[in-house]
Amino acid sequence: MVSSVFSIVVEVATASEDHRKTAWIDGFVVMVAVALCSLVTAGNNYSKERQFKQLNKVADERKRVTVRRGGQLLEIHQDDLLVGDIVNVSEGMEIPADALVL
Repeated sequence: MVSSVFSIVVEVATASEDHRKTAWIDGFVVMVAVALCSLVTAGNNYSKERQFKQLNKVADERKRVTVRRGGQLLEIHQDDLLVGDIVNVSEGMEIPADALVL
């Protein structure tokens, strides 16, 4: 953007009288192109970031496990497991801690 402004200033300052009216066009076109590319890239990155957050939220919800703690069945996040919890293991489940299999 700074380069395009510099280009406009130099072109207008060094142009002849009859060319001075259109000398700014090249620098302006560069400025518009850079702004357009920047806006499209920013919008694309924002969209991808939102999708990534949603994907992480779904993945985090899948990390819930059913445990038997104090005689009660609880559904908790696997990061909240404590020593002595009995985890109900189901088919395809990753075991979220070091454990004894009963």
